[in-house]
Amino acid sequence: MTSYIRIKMGAVEVEFEGDEQFLRNELLQVVSETIELYRNAGVAGAAETGVHSLGTKGRVTGSAAAIATRLGSSTGSDLILAVAAHLSFVEDKSTFGRQEILDEMKAAAAYYKRSYGANLTNYLQTLRNAGKLNELGKDTYALSSETRKELEERLSSRGGEGG
Repeated sequence: MTSYIRIKMGAVEVEFEGDEQFLRNELLQVVSETIELYRNAGVAGAAETGVHSLGTKGRVTGSAAAIATRLGSSTGSDLILAVAAHLSFVEDKSTFGRQEILDEMKAAAAYYKRSYGANLTNYLQTLRNAGKLNELGKDTYALSSETRKELEERLSSRGGEGG
């Protein structure tokens, strides 16, 4: 399967079209290193504001809570995936930080439990180990391409245009 991604951070731009396996195995490492170089160089917010998603904006709408409802979220890990879907598809972000995840979880008050915040590290590690989230740097995450595709399909088939 052919994949396409374009990332622009300040004067640096990375564009890739090709095999999804390369994207999964190697390009994410390049992106991670680029983000880290930008952070170390003191370019404030470059990674957060200059990295663009794979073009799903507008296909899925709704708050993190609405997405959690559509996905049938019942655990802390489920809520993190709903939040990641919201940030990726609705907010059009391809990466998001740990604090941003926690803030969005808390905003989904009907689903959030205080124990989720206390166990956030374990949930994030479990999702990373399961291949659902990629850890691109310290406290910086992105949906894996497989999970992204799965969530987009699930949300589109469950009224993703509403909400």
